[in-house]
Amino acid sequence: MNGMSANRDPETVLAAWLDEGPLGLPSETRRAILGALPTTSQARRGPFAPWRLFPMNGYTRLAAVVGLVVLALAGGLFLVGGGQPGPSPSPSPSPVGVDTSTWLDFTSNRHGYSVRYPATLTQQAATRDAALADIAAADPAVWDHFVAGPAATRIIAVSSVVPDDMTIESWTSAWVQTFESGCTPDPATWEPLAVDGYDGFVYSVCNFAEWLGFADGRAYAFTVSEPTGSSATTATRDLLLAVLSTVQIDPSAAPPPAPTTPLPPAMSTPFSSTTFGYEARYPSGWRVARGTTPGSAVDLALGEPVGPARFWDHFEPDQATPGPRLLATSTAIAAGTTEDAWIEAYQEPQIQQAGAACIPARATWQPVTIDGRTGGIYVGCGFVEAITVVNSRVYIFTYLNSSAAQSVIETTGRQMLEAFIATASLQPELVAKPSPASS
Repeated sequence: MNGMSANRDPETVLAAWLDEGPLGLPSETRRAILGALPTTSQARRGPFAPWRLFPMNGYTRLAAVVGLVVLALAGGLFLVGGGQPGPSPSPSPSPVGVDTSTWLDFTSNRHGYSVRYPATLTQQAATRDAALADIAAADPAVWDHFVAGPAATRIIAVSSVVPDDMTIESWTSAWVQTFESGCTPDPATWEPLAVDGYDGFVYSVCNFAEWLGFADGRAYAFTVSEPTGSSATTATRDLLLAVLSTVQIDPSAAPPPAPTTPLPPAMSTPFSSTTFGYEARYPSGWRVARGTTPGSAVDLALGEPVGPARFWDHFEPDQATPGPRLLATSTAIAAGTTEDAWIEAYQEPQIQQAGAACIPARATWQPVTIDGRTGGIYVGCGFVEAITVVNSRVYIFTYLNSSAAQSVIETTGRQMLEAFIATASLQPELVAKPSPASS
């Protein structure tokens, strides 16, 4: 079973990433990807635990930060939703004491920009488009990386479409939430700086300096960070300014926003479980592994390997590569145990393993109806889950996908789980009664 790997050294993480490529990086926070801070990785159940996570933030401070962001942006630096330069031109970057003449060229059609970078660095291009949820979930595959080694200054860059239903202010507020607590740059100290004619801000905090700006409906970020244990210096900022002086932004070269999320596969194959007391339908062509034993709250929380099913029914595509998986189970709540107490017992081991930010509290669940019974649905790190209780029996339905970005979990994953539970018939009376003991 995959356990937690507490306080992993970001330098070790980066070394592994350099060996394995962008998709080999274990779960770390966004700032740990920069080599900024030691962190605790967070995971979902056992061996099939996704390596996504949401960083934990100081929400009290965040409220003040968000307010400052809105005030700063409302001052005319950006036109709401437009992403065009504001009425008061910002200064442009200049390479202060940094010679860029020998730097190498790099163009990212994925993110819509070109840049020059020091010849001593090695570039690793992003392999996936970035949504804000992917950035918040610390997905290294959405960033372009320029690195020399695990203990050296590094550069990363990313861009993301600003959704139609978000203003620049709300996007920036959400961006602030992706920072580690204690390393959130105070927007009151952000300095306006135009890059390639597009306004933005530059700021330094902890061991990194960063520029954030907007261009024709896309958000762009360029970051320079120092090794673990270091602090950002004037040289860090100067290198960032030198990098920015070479940047050419071309949003039209980046791919357009992803089309509307495709519908989940049709739930057409019937299934009945006398172990867990329900009937449902699952996608045609998927394989099923039947659970054999109702588990306790702790059993269900810790899960099981992807091999023999025990406490859960498993439904997954008939393919060798990792993909989406649906899980279902139920178990009786012992006499004298309340629903709240059972759910607390179910969530506590997960919180210990993955952190509270990955396991939403019951008070935050959204209502959902399963076979006419009211329950709750919530999105965690790499999974979506729905829970309801019928006649003192708790039913749990889960969507998992260890290979998907968090934005896919939140959209396609939730749609697939909702389609699955829409077919569910909860029948506690189906549960096979234990045979009477021999006399």
